[in-house]
Amino acid sequence: IIAVSISNIVSSMESTYMSYALNLAEEAVSGIDFAVDLGEKTYGSYAQNLAEEGAHALDLVMEYEENKDLDVATLTKTIGTMDINGVEGSYAYLVSPTGEMLYHPTTDKIGKKVENAAVSGIVEKLSRGEKVENGYCIYEYKGANKLAGYAFTSNGNILVVTADYDTFMQIDYDKLIGEIKISGVEGSYAYMVSPDGTMLYHSNPDKIGKPVENEAVKNIVAKLAAGQTVAPEAVVYEYKGADKLAGYAFTKQGNIVVVTADYATFMKPATRLRNKLIIISVALVVLFSVAGTIVVSAMLKGLERLVPSIESTAKLDLRRNENNDALAKRKDEIGAIAREIQVMQDSLSDIIGNISNAAGSID
Repeated sequence: IIAVSISNIVSSMESTYMSYALNLAEEAVSGIDFAVDLGEKTYGSYAQNLAEEGAHALDLVMEYEENKDLDVATLTKTIGTMDINGVEGSYAYLVSPTGEMLYHPTTDKIGKKVENAAVSGIVEKLSRGEKVENGYCIYEYKGANKLAGYAFTSNGNILVVTADYDTFMQIDYDKLIGEIKISGVEGSYAYMVSPDGTMLYHSNPDKIGKPVENEAVKNIVAKLAAGQTVAPEAVVYEYKGADKLAGYAFTKQGNIVVVTADYATFMKPATRLRNKLIIISVALVVLFSVAGTIVVSAMLKGLERLVPSIESTAKLDLRRNENNDALAKRKDEIGAIAREIQVMQDSLSDIIGNISNAAGSID
């Protein structure tokens, strides 16, 4: 019973902590998704507002110049200094409704077709006669994500204010992930990995930007690379010779958030309880062994005291003795045997008496 109880306790504790780690990972993902959605909306709207202000400034210059085409020098003076406050590397450029680059900080691009898919998409919609409103978008350009706000001048040119997505999105992962701890489990922590296995956040800064090391997350990355669907889960795995317990979940962007700790640290309460049960079971075995020995010894002693009465009865010595009378008063099995011996002695006495009487009659 104790062995089964220990197994159930360990299994129950493991299941509880696995669910706990999984729930923490899912909560972290919810926080990250909220921060990302809020950041994208906030910075996207900010970039859009800047683009609208720039477009308005160009309209004023056009009006002042009596709607003449603005030269590069004028455009440089008007929008060349535009940037997003606090966002390093942000800049603005101007594209015609047909997709020709009218202004860009990189002068080699002026007069050429716009390259990025987001603005090319806007140009295509305009060419089909579709109406496009001012807005913001996230797009990929040369392997990097960009966030841009765009607005239209009165003559249909597209003013774009843009920067690298990661530069825009200064999300405080130290608070969102770094402060996650499993209550009561010392050494627990969380980290985030990209779908390709690159460490995006870790409490150890040296690991950020490097490939993830543990096999459990590597397996997840391999499944994602193979196009398989992976659901949030909790697992026990080995890492550098020690068992780990971890829960993982996925952000909207596909990043993997892992909440983990040493398995032994997780299971300390269950281990302590198991050890207590083992000690109790050993103590019970010793206690019952001693008690059993005492009881059996007492019974054997009683039987030893019955032996003389049994032997004398076998020799038809039917006299009562004090030892047998004392044993007959006991309430246990020894007492029952002693009483049966007395009954047998009485019966034998009656039989012998009857035989004597019959012998007298015969004589």
